[in-house]
Amino acid sequence: MSGINSTESPFFQRLSSFSDLILLNLLMLVTSIPIVTIGASATALFYAVTKLREGEGKPFKNYFRSFRENFKQATVLWLVMLAAGAAVCYSILLYIELDKPVILACSVLALVIWGIVNSWMFPLLSRFYCTTGAAFKNALLCATNYLPLSLAMALVNLVPLFVFLFVPGIFVALLPLWLCIWFSFAAWCNAGLLKIPMARLEPEEEEIAAGEETEEAPQTPEEAALPEKETGE
Repeated sequence: MSGINSTESPFFQRLSSFSDLILLNLLMLVTSIPIVTIGASATALFYAVTKLREGEGKPFKNYFRSFRENFKQATVLWLVMLAAGAAVCYSILLYIELDKPVILACSVLALVIWGIVNSWMFPLLSRFYCTTGAAFKNALLCATNYLPLSLAMALVNLVPLFVFLFVPGIFVALLPLWLCIWFSFAAWCNAGLLKIPMARLEPEEEEIAAGEETEEAPQTPEEAALPEKETGE
């Protein structure tokens, strides 16, 4: 019994991680209220959840550190993706109303592609240095090289949006789920799926010691490493 009550016990550690996920989810929602900050919030959430999985640092300190450091670039990227996503969602709602199944299917496919790009872009931004243009390029390259994994991430990330578009009544009923833990849960799943691909993109220890940096985006995740951002407590 004392083992369960110990702060070092697996039970306590899982409980602590679960509570951190709930609080990170709420923090992400609060920092996303202006809408234009969703990109920075998503970047910070992925970074904080990844560090939580690895047992590094303090979740909320990691969140605000990433939010602050990536705010400008993540916001620019998100505004572009927001415009594209809004257009696709509008077309889906329009063709649902007009009962055009073929065009609707094409719009849904476009939304999945949008979700795939988002699923890679902000995690990459949280971990590696790159220009804004390279962020789009790297996201597309990684999505192509890890297509099944990319599809899995996109489907997880797009669940709330699909529910909202096709069954809004259920979306409202599940509002407590979205508010409490869904986005942190999705980030946790994504962090697990991206563990190996991210490791392949990291520079080798010899390159770090020699101070070598990659100026151009890699053609494939296996061909070259991206310059990794420094981690700190």
